[in-house]
Amino acid sequence: MPRTPALFLLLTALPLALSCSSTLQITTPPPRSGVPADTSSVSEPRVPLAVHMEAATAPLPEGVQSLRFRISDVWLKKTGEEWIRLPADVNQFVLPPAARATRPILTTRVPPGSYDSLGVSFSDVFVLFDANSGGPLTMLREEPTRMAVSLEAAADHPEAIHLRFEPGASLTRTEDCRWFFVPFVTPAR
Repeated sequence: MPRTPALFLLLTALPLALSCSSTLQITTPPPRSGVPADTSSVSEPRVPLAVHMEAATAPLPEGVQSLRFRISDVWLKKTGEEWIRLPADVNQFVLPPAARATRPILTTRVPPGSYDSLGVSFSDVFVLFDANSGGPLTMLREEPTRMAVSLEAAADHPEAIHLRFEPGASLTRTEDCRWFFVPFVTPAR
């Protein structure tokens, strides 16, 4: 009988010993530096750029109580190059505004150079006629509203572009009383 407990103990401990001996040690790579693998984007200087928009004080068309929209994207074009799409900062415009104010629509950093065009994409356009009527407006085109700008972005100082939105000129009504949103934006002088 003395062999039975020893044999039992050996048979129970043997699988445990075999399973532990076959495990591998887990190793992890050393910590990486904070520099991205693509260092070309890090070494290129960037210029701080802010784009601001203000709504003109011209009244909304007769019968329109309020206009609401959001800027979804800002587009920039370097002279002789392709358009660059930049997501706009989170914002929403409600017109008429409670107070006249210039609002930032984009704050970013761009490569230095000469820029000749800017575009603005609008979304979530909604008109309110009175307390009981209103709805989303149709846009005649889904592409950005583009305009010529003259911007020389140099690495030594921040740049700003100021835009003016004309609410009265941006709403169009057809003879059969359908409303359309045709954004009218110009660079402010």
